Amino acid sequence: MSLKNSYKYIYETFYEIVEQDYLLSLRSHFDYPLTLKDINLLFAIQKEKKDNQHYSSLLAKKIGMTHSTFSNHLKILERAKIIKRYRDPQNYKHMLIDLDSQGEHYYAMLIEFYQGLLQYFKKEFPSLKLLELVKTIIQISNTFSDELPKLKQPSILSIPSFETIYEAFNRIYFYNYKQENDFLLHYELDIDLTELKILTLAYLFEEDGLHQPSTLSEKTSMQFSTVSSIIHKLDKEGFIKRTIGLEDKRKLNIELEPHTIKIVEDYMHFRIKLYESIKNSVTDKQFQLIEHAYQHIKKYTQFYKNKARL
Repeated sequence: MSLKNSYKYIYETFYEIVEQDYLLSLRSHFDYPLTLKDINLLFAIQKEKKDNQHYSSLLAKKIGMTHSTFSNHLKILERAKIIKRYRDPQNYKHMLIDLDSQGEHYYAMLIEFYQGLLQYFKKEFPSLKLLELVKTIIQISNTFSDELPKLKQPSILSIPSFETIYEAFNRIYFYNYKQENDFLLHYELDIDLTELKILTLAYLFEEDGLHQPSTLSEKTSMQFSTVSSIIHKLDKEGFIKRTIGLEDKRKLNIELEPHTIKIVEDYMHFRIKLYESIKNSVTDKQFQLIEHAYQHIKKYTQFYKNKARL
């Protein structure tokens, strides 16, 4: 099997479901285009608030941003009434972050989504299978994530709450995110992960005719204007070239330069190895259960997205 075909299967059955499908379904209910990091931030704020640890510096680490990037991003979220910042009355050196009116509203919708997903799983999986699925997710999380304390394995008498299950998924996501950032640092690339993923999708779906800005916008759940500006930047910096469609002159195709193809193929190899390391950390039976669960997540997110249209 060619590299493209190998990666396409892994992308469509694993990465795409985590990175895009459920995000798109959530966005169908939101007025603001929340990213995965924004969603994780809302949960992190609520979690750390319980221990009065919702400091700006701690939350920046939690979602994997430098303090300066995080501070700039908070300004955007503040304008959208998603978060609010204020000085700690006990120590004015510390900046605390809390949910604002829209953030409270979105957080309530997220809770509804994940509670609905857990109920959906309970309906689709027999109790013992669901317990094994949760055990597998927590096992993967504890194996790869450095976060402490390690999550407690459930038993038939103590199935964890959806917050614990979400935390396990979150830790796996951030393990992957850190590994991918290390990939960029290794190559000393002057692009970010979003730009690299757009390049990868343009290359991956080139034969399917899905390498135009409009289709990449759909694939990445990003606004068309954002994708267009990224493509303009990549063109200017010599990563791609833009060509007019042969059959339809209105279409703008994206072609990767030879050195960019090498970077993208190395990234595909890297993500395949990352996928295989997760797969090899559990038994075949456990991983089949994970794949089965991912397909159910895909079905549930489609159902949830359709609800927004009613």
